[in-house]
Amino acid sequence: MFERRLAWLRQVATKSVSLSIETSEAIAAESESHQGNALIALGDGHERMGQMHKAIACYELALESSRKTENRPQQIRALLKLGVIYRRSEANQEATGYLQEALDIARKTDDQDAELNALNELGLIYSTSGEVQQGIRLLKQALEMTGRLDNRHLEGEVLGSLGVACIELSDLQSALEFFERALTIAREIDYHKVEISALSSMASIYVQWNDLSQALTLAKRAAEIAEHTDSSIEPSVRRQITAIEAEIRLQDAMDVSDRAFVSLLKALSVEDVRRAVARFPFMTSSDFISGIELVTRIGQEHQEKTHDLQQPLAWLRQIADEQE
Repeated sequence: MFERRLAWLRQVATKSVSLSIETSEAIAAESESHQGNALIALGDGHERMGQMHKAIACYELALESSRKTENRPQQIRALLKLGVIYRRSEANQEATGYLQEALDIARKTDDQDAELNALNELGLIYSTSGEVQQGIRLLKQALEMTGRLDNRHLEGEVLGSLGVACIELSDLQSALEFFERALTIAREIDYHKVEISALSSMASIYVQWNDLSQALTLAKRAAEIAEHTDSSIEPSVRRQITAIEAEIRLQDAMDVSDRAFVSLLKALSVEDVRRAVARFPFMTSSDFISGIELVTRIGQEHQEKTHDLQQPLAWLRQIADEQE
């Protein structure tokens, strides 16, 4: 089976820029113990070029090779590669299977760095697929391990993953704090991948808080770093900037009351409303609150979807009562 798939890989080579006939023949000539590493390296090259189906094929071949030779470290690497690529493709069921197998083998062989990677990836999957508490539990295990092993790179990644989990819980303030911690570590160790991700995630939070100026500043900084260090991330950050600038143009056409209304509409917690009130103090006035109540009531009478305003309005009333 392995030999047939390697023959198929040679056929793919004729159509690939990064995978030449010579490269695949070199892999075939490698001793069995080295074939897996060569295939993983080849898969990494395809992944950098965005050729995900070819990357997956290489990682699967590497996994078969490592199982055949009972090379546990190589097997873990291949499983992690497959888990990550499927997680990024939002194929969570496949990703979870590979990552759980990697975690089990890592624990049996006391490969703590691999265990950390698997815990982080599994925690991220659970956090973004409706099982947030399970995700946080795994991520906290990983964070504790990073401190024990003094693994600063993975500490930054896990902190970023915890930020994502907090967003899923609508706890934007805690999310921001995790991203800020991840950013601090990333800058200390020049880990640009986490630095870009943290800045972009923080920008998204400020968009949710309707602080578009701060959001744009953070997103532009992320794009600047990506431009010089990681071209694969740059397009997504550029799209984020375009969206923020479009929102700024839209809100520039609004008066201040409309901008305050948008801030209230985006609020996910009482702290979000407090932040909006700090920017627009008039929001706690009886006139503004009465206006929001009127909008909500008219929407209900016409069976429009105004229920999203009811909780933010309750928080706004609470803050107004506290100020009296």
